[in-house]
Amino acid sequence: MLKYEIAIAVKDAQEFGNPRKKEGDLVAVIPHGAQWGSGVIAPYFIVIVETLASFETIRKMCAQRLYQHKQLGMLTTADDYERITVPIEDGGEGGDPQNYEIKYKNRYSIPFNNIKIAISDLNMTKLQDENYIYQPFKTASKLIEGFDGKNGHNLLDIKDMDTTCLVAGIEQELSISLDVMPIIWDKYTQSFVKPSVTKEI
Repeated sequence: MLKYEIAIAVKDAQEFGNPRKKEGDLVAVIPHGAQWGSGVIAPYFIVIVETLASFETIRKMCAQRLYQHKQLGMLTTADDYERITVPIEDGGEGGDPQNYEIKYKNRYSIPFNNIKIAISDLNMTKLQDENYIYQPFKTASKLIEGFDGKNGHNLLDIKDMDTTCLVAGIEQELSISLDVMPIIWDKYTQSFVKPSVTKEI
């Protein structure tokens, strides 16, 4: 079983008011144990996941986008967009690219209700407060190490954050399986998917 850390958006229109970024959208992924930059730890929510899927599969799920048809309101994948906008003489269907929003939206998300499988008392108020570090999947020592950086900038104290609680005096890190129960929502198929059995994306 492999472990990764996925950053997800904590509210709609996150990332400088970008209306396409929705609550729960997958934003980025790193291997478990790698360090996030301070620009991710503070505003986004980090979910530690276990799965049989490769890192590249999860990375592609974070990067996958959808386009929306202006008239029909339908969502289409990037491959569909290329197929219908390529001129007929070049093997396409000759669709009008003006009917499609070039500014895309994220395809995959993890609804916060599904995250409550691992953290039943998830605090959405703290989670959406960008002035507060709320990362209950992470341990405090790892958060401080990753946020401070080698130069000791942006120093944090335990009181500045809320992470997993101590169990018998020892920090406990949480994780959630992506394979036991599908928790990733695919906006294109309108269904929950398991990355290990997802077709090529």
